[in-house]
Amino acid sequence: MKMRKGIVLQTVSERLQQITNNNFMSKDIYADLIEAEEELEEPKRLYNQKCILYNEIKEILLENNYGLDDEQFGMEENAEQPNIFKIVCDMMSRAECKNSLNISMKGKPTPQESLFGLTKDDFELEPRNKKIIHQNIQQQCIPLMEQHLKNKCIQFYQIWSPSNKESEGLVLAKANQLALTINKEKENLSEMKNHLKAKEDEYKELCFHFDQSLSSLVNELEEKVCSWKEKPQMSNIKITSDWIDTKCNYILAKLRFMKLHILSQTYNEETLPALEKVRYHLADEMRQTEKDLKKTKQAVFMYESIGDTFTQLLKQYAQLTTELDNKKWALSELNKDKS
Repeated sequence: MKMRKGIVLQTVSERLQQITNNNFMSKDIYADLIEAEEELEEPKRLYNQKCILYNEIKEILLENNYGLDDEQFGMEENAEQPNIFKIVCDMMSRAECKNSLNISMKGKPTPQESLFGLTKDDFELEPRNKKIIHQNIQQQCIPLMEQHLKNKCIQFYQIWSPSNKESEGLVLAKANQLALTINKEKENLSEMKNHLKAKEDEYKELCFHFDQSLSSLVNELEEKVCSWKEKPQMSNIKITSDWIDTKCNYILAKLRFMKLHILSQTYNEETLPALEKVRYHLADEMRQTEKDLKKTKQAVFMYESIGDTFTQLLKQYAQLTTELDNKKWALSELNKDKS
């Protein structure tokens, strides 16, 4: 019966190895998953590029006192010059309005979809102004954005290698290769992780082997102990155990006598009045300490109920918490002295 079960388990294991991978996932599903991830790589890359450009444009607008919600902020200072930032801000607002129209109750939105009577055509630039605006953006905004991204790349590389003292050109060249460097480091970490995983599996296998060996040794030891108990040596063991038992009883009796002797020496007619005075003094100290502890707890509860927004009270709260710990320690010491 056991042999038949072993054959069935081996057959099932071989079948599972044919249709699953090391993570117990179906090989077909895993292949589809890899293919889907590869197909998503390009859309993800384009989306990330657009997000980076969008964030950089917002930072440039904020640095030049322009935001999407306040287009007139800072216009007085640049009133004499044509403000390209106002134009970019206006175009971004138009683009966001167009994105807000990408809502349809019928599935995929169409250019004719409207929201509150507005369509995407209402936010398009006039053809006669579009070419001029694009030229101004290419001449002024694109170099500024390139410089902004260049500074960001240098900052990222300085974070990666803060002790680097190389020239700006060399740092920028290395910053362009930072993604490859990080990927290489990631691959090295993955290899180290796999190596550690293999070592862990090896260690677990050794532990299992040692556990089996230890179990077999324990079983053998139990058998030998059982066989040894049946021998005539049990009489000697009984005599020794009786002697140890008698000796332990003697030691316990001696300890009880010593305890009674210490109590009789401690509590007598001469020491009782002094001990009562000490007891009353300790009781007064305990009551006073409990009052102080109660006040401190109330103060701590009051500061805790205020909330974390009042950071100016944190120092006083820490001082009260320390005082509360000291009071608890003093109370515990008084309890020990009382006992």
